[in-house]
Amino acid sequence: MMPGGRQRPVVILTGWLGCHPRNLRRYSELYDKLGWNSVARIPSPNSVVAAMTEGPPDVTQAQTDKDAAFTSLRESRKMSEIEKLALDTLEQLQILKCPYFMVHNFSNGGCFLWEWIKFILRQKPAASPLYPTIDSENLQKNLVGVVFDSSPCHYDAKVHTLLTALNYVSSKSMREKLIVKATSLNRQSVE
Repeated sequence: MMPGGRQRPVVILTGWLGCHPRNLRRYSELYDKLGWNSVARIPSPNSVVAAMTEGPPDVTQAQTDKDAAFTSLRESRKMSEIEKLALDTLEQLQILKCPYFMVHNFSNGGCFLWEWIKFILRQKPAASPLYPTIDSENLQKNLVGVVFDSSPCHYDAKVHTLLTALNYVSSKSMREKLIVKATSLNRQSVE
């Protein structure tokens, strides 16, 4: 709480590929000294790799026939792990009732999560039943900034950068699975 009983603003710290909560602790402490609460969100390595090909859906066509198209879109797809994380983050912000917030993105892991947060915030509740629990208009008014820290990184067609980054994922078995997945993405992008 701030003087006068007001809630403190919130910064969402979105972690990089292979990040651990302890890696964000210093940033959280820095923001605390500046009068901000922090919420750390770290996408899993699998969700970061998947986000390379499964970004937010294109709803431009759906907006022409709002009811039928959005209902079809919601029912026809399963939420990705990173989309669920973005939705959970925005729901938590609503519960915290912070006066305003910002997002501090680290590397591509943070940027992929930011893309989903941004997508959800752009959905108008009256026009979109995709995210009925989110008051996107109010949250948009409270968003005061976005920090891009060491991001975004460009992945070339050979996904060499991603393969290098995957070397820093902690579990060897997880790293091997993700490298296989990334390599298959490389084959798809070349074809």
